[in-house]
Amino acid sequence: GYIHLILRDSTIQRHSFDQSQTGFMDDAIKRMAIMWPDLVVDELAESFTQTNARRFLLAPGAFKTKLPVQSWDRKQDAAFFKSDVQKEAVILSFSRVAFDENRGTALVYFEFHCGGLCGAGNWCWLSREGAGYRIVQILETWVS
Repeated sequence: GYIHLILRDSTIQRHSFDQSQTGFMDDAIKRMAIMWPDLVVDELAESFTQTNARRFLLAPGAFKTKLPVQSWDRKQDAAFFKSDVQKEAVILSFSRVAFDENRGTALVYFEFHCGGLCGAGNWCWLSREGAGYRIVQILETWVS
């Protein structure tokens, strides 16, 4: 198993999808509309686009896990995939969370990388429950 988590130092930006994978966001929205008919996809997609217009720094100390968490600059990715560190760690990346108008529903994109040909990208639909949110469903959009 993994012995520590590596958290990318900043959130994923909306335009990162368009630069790296043509039509990725549009395809994901279409899939969400089919897979999750109860989700107000258009409203959340617009919120996601606005919320993720720029990167935000993430603080590793804000994540409560059983494993140690360290910050990782995106520029270090190539070195990670060439090193033995990838056998002991997983790199996590998150978008900022997008909310519907009443903040009852949320959408976040996250990726994990565990080596050159190991990882996945996922959309996570969340629903408000009391003071927090619960995962309703996860939609995997790519896997390696």
